[in-house]
Amino acid sequence: MSLGRVQLEGDLLRLDVGGVPMTFFIEPAVVFEAVDGDAPDRYGLMGSVKSVRELAQIAAEHFETSVVIHDMAYTVRQGFLAIAVGYDGMELQLDSASWARLTSILSQYASV
Repeated sequence: MSLGRVQLEGDLLRLDVGGVPMTFFIEPAVVFEAVDGDAPDRYGLMGSVKSVRELAQIAAEHFETSVVIHDMAYTVRQGFLAIAVGYDGMELQLDSASWARLTSILSQYASV
């Protein structure tokens, strides 16, 4: 799938960020928004983001907007994690200039 300066190839998202190509590995994830019921968040997950792979590793049950871990139920919002990767597929750490270019370009894409 390609849309101008954005290409989606399997689980790789390729962007032209101000003339600089950037590649991101994307994977399904959730953000924990609320504890269902009146129990305290004893796992400390509120506001955190976990990939679907991480949920499986902790034996969490995930269905649409719900995650259950043992006897704790959470409301979650589904989305994706995007991890910057280099040409070799290894994770990259972005410097402040790269982040600034990326957020600027993403803001432009969002307004289209």
